[in-house]
Amino acid sequence: MPELTRDALLDCIKKRHHYATTGGRSGRIHMDLSVSFDQPATLYHDDPALTNDSRGTPCSKAMMGDIVHLPSGDAQLLLNVSAASPICRIDLFNGLDHVECYRPYSSEDLGNRIGVMWEGAEYRGRFRAVPWDGSAHFDNAKVTSAQAVNFFNRDKMLDISNETILKWQSVTTGNFAGFIATLQDSREGSIKINTPLINETLSLGEIGYDDMFLDASGTLPRGVRLFRLPDQNTNTTVFFERSLSPLAGRDNPYYIALLWRTVLKLGPAPYMSFGPLNNTVCDRLLLTGKSAECVANCKDRSFDGSQRRSAISASRKVWMAPYLQGLF
Repeated sequence: MPELTRDALLDCIKKRHHYATTGGRSGRIHMDLSVSFDQPATLYHDDPALTNDSRGTPCSKAMMGDIVHLPSGDAQLLLNVSAASPICRIDLFNGLDHVECYRPYSSEDLGNRIGVMWEGAEYRGRFRAVPWDGSAHFDNAKVTSAQAVNFFNRDKMLDISNETILKWQSVTTGNFAGFIATLQDSREGSIKINTPLINETLSLGEIGYDDMFLDASGTLPRGVRLFRLPDQNTNTTVFFERSLSPLAGRDNPYYIALLWRTVLKLGPAPYMSFGPLNNTVCDRLLLTGKSAECVANCKDRSFDGSQRRSAISASRKVWMAPYLQGLF
């Protein structure tokens, strides 16, 4: 915001140069997200695909919420995050495809904490709840402590039955929940997961830096994710830089998911877009603070109108959506 005035504030909101948090000490986070271009680009404040009289200005860099016409070339994504609590991971997606997971620590930093997260929804809309009531059994390792993640219903809790068994009641409706367990002899023996959808036994020694995903997808994605964490994570500031190369002839909806150690969440500006532009229709990269499902719905809406449909055959669309949420 160039100045702290009412007009400047409203202008930032109209141009989508904003984000908000649910507040609280651990919810205070500063995020600077920008994209630079190696080829000439044009900046729009109104979507030229929807507004006939949109006026553009030349640019070499864009920020959250901007709409940019990029006829060719690559883009450099720059993300600088400073949080009040440790940052756990940054995920880069191309649409629903997971491109990369970046963690601010290495595999050598991993310790005795094991994360188990369940996620997903049954359907879109009503009756979407997925039951995850279940238990985790450790045959050799012992549970010294366990922390519930996203257990907001006091009637559905995580319980330590004894030093080798965890039990819980939980549902998800497109979100996630789970627990972080600190173990003694954390690489010895196995963990047995029992839920209505997943019944698997896994070696604790195989749970490491990369996620182990137990897929139970139906109409929509759902499953259980296991991973190992450092005993101490002090990374409250992270700089993330990647080169984006939009693919021709298809949509490229890139977005980012940032997770840090809190249950509060942050949503950025509604959208930013850039891509090749024909006379009246913009092939775009869209930056939006929505989840993957919302991105897909937004993508479907982009085909509304005869102008949009007539230009799809020549499009190279790229969408961008950072979705930020506290994990644990």
